[in-house]
Amino acid sequence: MQSRLFRSAMSLRHPPAPPVPAAEAAHAGSAVQVYAELRAAIVDHRLPPGTKLREQEIAASFGVSRTVVREVLIGLIRDRLVVQEPKRTAQVARPAWSEARHVFAARQLIEGELVSQLASAATARDVAALREAMALEQAAVARADRAESIRLSGEFHLQLARAAGNPVLYELLRDLVSRTSLLFAMYQQKDAPMCVAHHHGALLDAIASGDVARAAGEMRAHLLELETRLAPLGSAVSPTLARLLGRDVQKRRKSA
Repeated sequence: MQSRLFRSAMSLRHPPAPPVPAAEAAHAGSAVQVYAELRAAIVDHRLPPGTKLREQEIAASFGVSRTVVREVLIGLIRDRLVVQEPKRTAQVARPAWSEARHVFAARQLIEGELVSQLASAATARDVAALREAMALEQAAVARADRAESIRLSGEFHLQLARAAGNPVLYELLRDLVSRTSLLFAMYQQKDAPMCVAHHHGALLDAIASGDVARAAGEMRAHLLELETRLAPLGSAVSPTLARLLGRDVQKRRKSA
């Protein structure tokens, strides 16, 4: 499931694809929509780690076939957001505590390089767009919306990667940011303060001034601070998929 940025880039490099049958196009569109909604629900913590993802229940909730659901689950398994053992129901991944250290070590390597590249080449438009993204995150923190602030924090980091202009590192980081969200769903300390936007502000100041070393240092400190918010505590799991997704199957049937 590629981002709009890369779909646009690919369309410029390759001739238009031949038309596909309407049924095939509808099938593909349904898979994209269900994938996007389930992925967002996992990353936003509406579907906590360990939630069972039953094919029939998902198909009924979204009004799609089980074939579409299977395709979606394969994509989410590839993203390491979902796991499925042979002859078992798929479920939202429950990352091991030991994974936190590896995920943050990888993020240090990737994001340190990204902000170094960005600090040496960022335009005024890049910085302005990043400040707008940071303002949205700060607003979520101000209204104590923890789930939204976590989502927007991840989006801020991905926007840094987009601005740096390296699509390969962007895709790697997208995977790591999603896995970080699962780690926070399971292991975030309940008394940890929400506000980390001050790191984003200091980071943006370094990028805007073109200070490569300071930008890399701010990112390193920011990621270390995020990692200290985790502790091996675990989290509760709710089994009601349709309710967690905010979808009422009966209402969908009545409106059909």
